[in-house]
Amino acid sequence: MRWIWTIAMVAAMTAVSAGCASNAQPAEASDITEPFSGTWAVEWCNEARPDHDCGGFDVTLVQRGRSVCGQYDSARVNLTQVDEGRVEGIATGDTANLRVRSHRNDTVVEVHVRRVGEDLHWKQGDTIERGGNDFVLIANEEILLSRPAIPLRSPERCQQ
Repeated sequence: MRWIWTIAMVAAMTAVSAGCASNAQPAEASDITEPFSGTWAVEWCNEARPDHDCGGFDVTLVQRGRSVCGQYDSARVNLTQVDEGRVEGIATGDTANLRVRSHRNDTVVEVHVRRVGEDLHWKQGDTIERGGNDFVLIANEEILLSRPAIPLRSPERCQQ
């Protein structure tokens, strides 16, 4: 069942990045000089319903200097709803303050992230801009695990 989630997430990621120019270069998530270049993810499953496909949240970031940019993709358990959007912000050492915009309804939230080893500790803060009435599916407070085998695919160009 988990492979369906993977296929859905890859399809969503491909759709977002189609036709966009990329300045992303291969990098390991552990890169010391740019700790926020990489892909991280968390899987959301309903243990009471193992017959349902898992959902999840993944984010790919590219860091150039202090600028961080990228995109996210997310899906609820059983893939009943999906969301995707853009990420941009500023890094200082092992922390970054991000603005995350949902493409589903244009809501913008602030997110504070911190690198802890290979993982990304993600904590959503205030809503900066309220979007439409549709839901937003952005991780709230999660530990995202590094996915170094996934190539960087951000269509953003970070401003230095």
